[in-house]
Amino acid sequence: MSEPINCLQCNSEVASAYCGLCGQKASTHRFSLSEVVFSEFLHGIFHLEKGFFYTLKELLTRPGHSIREYIQGKRAKHFSYFTLLIILVTLCFFVSRFAEVNITQIYEKNGQGVFSEVQQFQSKYPKGYLLLSIPVYSIFSFLFFRKSKLNFAENLVLNSYRTAIEYLFTFLFYLSCILVKDIDLISVLYVGLQLLILLYIIVFYYQFFSFYYRYKSLLFVKTVIVSVLISVLSTLVIIFAFGVYSSS
Repeated sequence: MSEPINCLQCNSEVASAYCGLCGQKASTHRFSLSEVVFSEFLHGIFHLEKGFFYTLKELLTRPGHSIREYIQGKRAKHFSYFTLLIILVTLCFFVSRFAEVNITQIYEKNGQGVFSEVQQFQSKYPKGYLLLSIPVYSIFSFLFFRKSKLNFAENLVLNSYRTAIEYLFTFLFYLSCILVKDIDLISVLYVGLQLLILLYIIVFYYQFFSFYYRYKSLLFVKTVIVSVLISVLSTLVIIFAFGVYSSS
């Protein structure tokens, strides 16, 4: 039988692998160089690679099906939706600083000046926009796809994953803007980005909710209509909220 030792967390005696009072490992000790490099740092990198890139692959190849399975309980291989969002938003915000592209000019050039304020707010407060937009998306998906009987929290999760890929697309757009300086070409790329995001929303919702609807052709038509409505109505709600925020 091993000799009792004192727990480094609560100082109580520990005679097994874990402290019976606070639950900390009895083997906890001072950090060593080998532990920091090989156990913590490298493990963190490979764990990130395993979950992060697996989740991105699933979201790009079978987005709706994979996230429905995640919500139904198959979660071991997926990367956290919250952490995934933070990473992609941070990357997007960082790269946008180097892109030197004026979103307002693009909207005005495309006759969409009314939406430029939302993009300015998104660029200036990316995390604030994130916290605002996902609940708005979730309210609409909760209302429009009530037949699935998903609760609001589950709608928050599915829209968090969906939004993560939208930020990935936006990140790639800003990367291209670093190389492209012509405002006309950037404007075309931005229109392409918006169409790509809309197409992704349609595919995502169709795959996700196909499990809950019997008639797939009617579901597809509904998904297209709902995806456009969600995009437009969500933007209008955010514009209104931004107006309230600006006037306060």
